[in-house]
Amino acid sequence: MGREKLRKQRSGRLIESLKMERVRTILTHRYPYPHEHSRHLMIAVFAIWLFFVSSDNLQTLIMKLDKNFKWWSMYIAWIFLAALYHLPSFQSMGLDLRMNLSLFLSIYISSLIFLIVFHVIFLGLWYLGLVSRMAEKKPEMLTIIQNCAVISIACCVLYSHCGNKTITRDKSIDRRTASWVAFSLWKKHDDNSLISKLLRMHKFKEQICSSWFAPVGSASDYPLLSKWAIYGELASNGSGYSNDISPVYSLWATFIGLYIANYVVERSTGWLGGWFLPQKRSYFALKLPNGWWVFGLDQALHGDIDVYQFKFFAELCQQKVGESDSVILITHEPNWLLDWYWGDKTGTNVAYLIREYLKGRCKLRMAGDLHHYMRHSCIESKEPVHVQHLLVNGCGGAFLHPTHVFENFREFYGNKYETKVAYPSYDDSSRIALGNILKFRRKNWQFDVIGGFVYFVLVFSMFPQCDSFRILREDSWADRVNSFFSAMWNVVFEILEHSYVSLAGVVTLLMVSFFFVPTKLSRRRRALLGFLHAAAHLTSAVLLMLLMELAIEICNRNNLLATSGYHTLYEWYRKVESEHFPDPTGLRTRLEQWTFGLYPACIKYLMSAFDIPEVMAVTRSAICRKGIESLPRGGAIIYYVCVFLYFWVLSTPVVSLVFGSYLYICINWFHIHFDEAFSSLRIANYKAFTRFHIKKNGDLEVFTLAVDKVPKEWMLDPDWDMEPKEPFQMSYTRKFPSKWRAASGSDPTNAVRVVDHFVIPRTPPDSPTSGSAS
Repeated sequence: MGREKLRKQRSGRLIESLKMERVRTILTHRYPYPHEHSRHLMIAVFAIWLFFVSSDNLQTLIMKLDKNFKWWSMYIAWIFLAALYHLPSFQSMGLDLRMNLSLFLSIYISSLIFLIVFHVIFLGLWYLGLVSRMAEKKPEMLTIIQNCAVISIACCVLYSHCGNKTITRDKSIDRRTASWVAFSLWKKHDDNSLISKLLRMHKFKEQICSSWFAPVGSASDYPLLSKWAIYGELASNGSGYSNDISPVYSLWATFIGLYIANYVVERSTGWLGGWFLPQKRSYFALKLPNGWWVFGLDQALHGDIDVYQFKFFAELCQQKVGESDSVILITHEPNWLLDWYWGDKTGTNVAYLIREYLKGRCKLRMAGDLHHYMRHSCIESKEPVHVQHLLVNGCGGAFLHPTHVFENFREFYGNKYETKVAYPSYDDSSRIALGNILKFRRKNWQFDVIGGFVYFVLVFSMFPQCDSFRILREDSWADRVNSFFSAMWNVVFEILEHSYVSLAGVVTLLMVSFFFVPTKLSRRRRALLGFLHAAAHLTSAVLLMLLMELAIEICNRNNLLATSGYHTLYEWYRKVESEHFPDPTGLRTRLEQWTFGLYPACIKYLMSAFDIPEVMAVTRSAICRKGIESLPRGGAIIYYVCVFLYFWVLSTPVVSLVFGSYLYICINWFHIHFDEAFSSLRIANYKAFTRFHIKKNGDLEVFTLAVDKVPKEWMLDPDWDMEPKEPFQMSYTRKFPSKWRAASGSDPTNAVRVVDHFVIPRTPPDSPTSGSAS
C-alpha cells in the first residue's frame, strides 16, 4: 500500500509540473480543421512509405501498370473515397475528410485547367516554329491527370501537417539555425514519460514546418505577382491574413514549375526505326539429306490446299520423291485433332495427296495452331499406315492451350493412335483450368466494363427498393435470410411481369448464353447449359441489388446519408476557405468575373459530382416519397447514373467469378470452350520447340525441348555485346548466342529439359514402302 501511495504522489507531481495548457493544445485542435494526426495514422503513413521504398520507386511502380488499369484504379478510388466521406467519424485518426476532399478537388481542378492551358500554348508555339519539332507529340491525358493528382495530394498533406499558417519569427534566425534548434529539441534528454515525448515531437514538427515549409516570401518581395497569389493566415489566433504568401500555394507553384520544365526538356529529342520483310511464296518443298523431304502446305482459311498447290506437290511426288524417301508434312492446323473434336471433316485435298500420292512415305505430320505439345503414334493398323506420327507443337504461341480436352483422340485415317507425350500433362492441364475461378478477373479486368453494364441492365427497372428495410425487421437471422431470398424471388417475378428494360436484358442474356455454348454439344444440352449460365448471372445481379439497397436504407436511417442537399460540401468549403486561405487582393472575385462564373461553378459541380452517395440518397428519398414520375428527366438520369457507378463496382467481381466458374466447369466437365477458357488465363509459360537430326544411317531423330516457366522481363546481355563478332557468324556458334537474358530470376537456359525424344527409321532402299509404325 505504501508503494502504491508513493507512486500516485510522484505521478501527481509530474502532471502538476507540466504545462497542461500546452498538452491540451496538442491533444485538441485549435482550429475548425484538425492539423494533428494520431499514432494510428502515422503508423499507416510509415508502412506505406516502407512499401514504396522497398519496391523500387513510386514512378517506376506506376509505369509498370497497364494504362487501362490506371484509369480503373482512379475510378475505384473516387467511388471509395466518396463513400468513405460519409462514415460516422474519423476524428480518432485526426482526419477531417471534408477539408481534405474539398481542398483536393479545388487544387486538382485548378491544376488541371492550368496544365491544359499550358499545353495549348506550347502546341501553338510549336505551330509557329518557336519550339522543338518534338513538341508536335501531344501529351497523354492520363499523364496530366496523374500529375495533377500528385500535386493535389502533396498540397493536402502539407496542409494536414502544417496548415496554412505564417509564423512570425526573428528574421535573423535562418533555416539552418531553425533546423539546428529543431533537432536539438528532438535530442534533448527528458525523463518525463510519454507526455514529455509528445511535447517534444509536437515542438519538433512545428520547427520543421516553420523552417523547411515556411512561406517563400511576402507580397513586398514579389510585387508583380502579389495580385496572383493566395496568402497565409496568422498563426497567433488562426484568423486574419498575413503579408506572406501561402505555404500551400508556394508548394503548388513549385510543382507546376517543375512539371513545365520537365515537359519542355522531354520534347527536345526523338527517335524512330523499323523494317519490312517481304514474302513471295506461302508453300514450299525442301529436299534434305539421306532421302528426307519437307513439304510445307498452306491451308489458308479453308482448312485445305487449293488446286495449284495440289498439282505442285502431286507432280513432285511422282517425279522427284523416291519410293524409299520419307516426307515430313507440315500444315498450320492439326486437322486430325480439330476434326475429331468438332466432328468435322476438312482437308480433303490434303488427305487425297497423302493417301494416293505419298502412299505411306509420310512418316511425320506436324502442325501448330494449338498452343501445346502432343504426339500420337500409330499402334494398330487395319489399313496401310499413311502417317506414322502426328505431332502438334504450338508452344510458341501467345498463350497456352489445354491438352486434356483431346485425351480421347484415338483414330485417324482408320488406324489406331496412342498418345505418347502431352505437354503440359493431362493432369497439369486440368489443374491449370482452375485459374478461371481464381484469376479470371485479375487477368481480364477489361471484362468488368461489359459485365458490370449487363448486371445493371438486368436490375435497372428494380431501383429503388423502398421497402427493403422490412427484411431486417424479422426476429431471428434465419427469418431474415428467408425474407431476403423471398424478396429476391419476388424481384425476379417483378422483372418478368412488369419491367421492360430489365426484361429485355434478361431475354438478351438468355439468347447470348445459348449461342455462346459451342455447337459440339447437342441443342438440348446447349439450351440447358445456357439457361443455367444466364440464371446464375441474373440471381447474382438481383442479390447485389438488394444488398446495395439495404446498405443505402441503413445509412439513411442512421442519418449518414440524405441529411442535406446536393451542394453541402461546396458550401462548407467556401466558408472554411475564407477563414484559412485569405484573399485580400480579391483574386477569386477577379477569376469569377473573367471566367464568366465558370471558376466557382466548376468546383461547385465537381464537389457535387464527387459526393455521389449523398446525391443518390437524396434523390432516392424523393422517389420513395413521391414516385419516379415526380422527378424531371434530368433528375432521373442523375439518380440512375449514381446508382450505376456504385452498382458497377459491386457487380464486377461477381460477374467475373460467375463467368470464370462457368468456363472452369465447361473445360473440365464438358471439354468445351478450350480456346476461351485458356486464352483468358494468358499463360506465357510452357514454351517448347522441336529439333530434327538426320543420322548418318538416314534415321530421323526428333527432340522436343521445353521450359516450364519463362521470365516476364528481359534485358540486354552485356556479355553478348562485348563478345567479338565476325561477319555473317551464326548465333549458335558464339559463346553467348542470345542478345537477351532474364532481367530477374533464374536463366531459362538452365531450366531447359527434353520432354520428347523419338527416332523414325529410314525406309531401306529398294524395298516396298513399309506400313509398320516405330
